[in-house]
Amino acid sequence: MVATRPAPADAPGAQVEAATPPPARPRRPWWERLEIWTGAAIVVACCVFVLFQLQPDLLLRNTTTAGGDTGAHVWWPAFLRDHLLPQGRIAGWAPDWYAGFPAGQFYFPFPALRASGRGIRLRARLARTKPGTGAVRGRGDDLPLLQG
Repeated sequence: MVATRPAPADAPGAQVEAATPPPARPRRPWWERLEIWTGAAIVVACCVFVLFQLQPDLLLRNTTTAGGDTGAHVWWPAFLRDHLLPQGRIAGWAPDWYAGFPAGQFYFPFPALRASGRGIRLRARLARTKPGTGAVRGRGDDLPLLQG
């Protein structure tokens, strides 16, 4: 609402008192701030320790990751692509490793499906290239997806 004339002197809110600043908070004693600074120093020390244990010069090097369970993360999309997807399944029994195990039961399948799809598209692209030239022969829409 737009006021077109000044409010009467006896109207509520016409007389605005000067606002007083809020009272200043008392400064906390040093021993209460010590806990915060000690916690922050411990977190920073732990981060620096972990960083140096990981050897930053090796982290930034252009190398191939090999170790731990990296091979299992390559195996699962390949098994999915080669054995389960042709049967129309995303989970099943893998005969590898001793008496076998239920592959795809305990992990979310979308990352493995995405990796399998990328591998299939890459193989199809490589199949369309002319040997020795790297030139693509055609769009390859008529080529079947490679298996195996």
